[in-house]
Amino acid sequence: MSGDRGARRPWLSGSGVVARQDFASRLPAIGARTTRGWLAVASGAGGAPGAGGEGAAGQAHEGQREELERARIEAVAAGRAEGRAETEHALAALAAATGALARAAERRDEQIAELAVELALGLCAELAPVAAAIDRSATINLVRGVIDAASADAGSGREIVLRLNADDLAVLGGRLGPAIRSEVGPELLPGEVWLEAPRVVVDGRWASRLTALRDDLLALVHGADAGVELATEGGPAGTPPRTDAAVAPADAGTGEEPGR
Repeated sequence: MSGDRGARRPWLSGSGVVARQDFASRLPAIGARTTRGWLAVASGAGGAPGAGGEGAAGQAHEGQREELERARIEAVAAGRAEGRAETEHALAALAAATGALARAAERRDEQIAELAVELALGLCAELAPVAAAIDRSATINLVRGVIDAASADAGSGREIVLRLNADDLAVLGGRLGPAIRSEVGPELLPGEVWLEAPRVVVDGRWASRLTALRDDLLALVHGADAGVELATEGGPAGTPPRTDAAVAPADAGTGEEPGR
């Protein structure tokens, strides 16, 4: 049996014996080239090629940031311009409103002044005839003034017609000169005078005299320099008293003649 199988070899002898290697020899040497697995390949894919990708992404991000900054600057400039335009519009509207209020206030003051003057003149129109009937000294001065003015204009020998209220004429008739033809004016109130000379007509009715004062009173109320001269006892000697009567040429006419 042993002849059939041949000579038997020990398992640790001959070419079939595996050479013994220690454990250290089977470890890879430091710095040796090793085969990279999938993890190494993945890590290598994010290496040097990845650096270029990061640079491109950084440049794109920087471009976006610059574009956003330009948009922000443009938006700020546009907002400021729009704000300035709105502010100018608001200021213009405010100035217009202020001007309108000022004009309204000025017009209101003018209306109040006109109402005050009209009220004063209306009171004078009611009270003046009563006062003239009580004290005729003002009527005497008025008659003297208009006669002097008419006589200087008419010259000597010219007839002057003077119309007065009946009560006034009863008091003043004896004081008039021979060149004055006095008549009763049925429509004349106490203190009113109507005088006719060859070249002038004097309308001394209260309505005419108060109307002549209206503009002067308005000017006084508004604070302007009015052409009103108040007659005082201390005035210059020889200054004739103001008559406040409307004087017009005889051919011009001053309205309807009283009593006719």
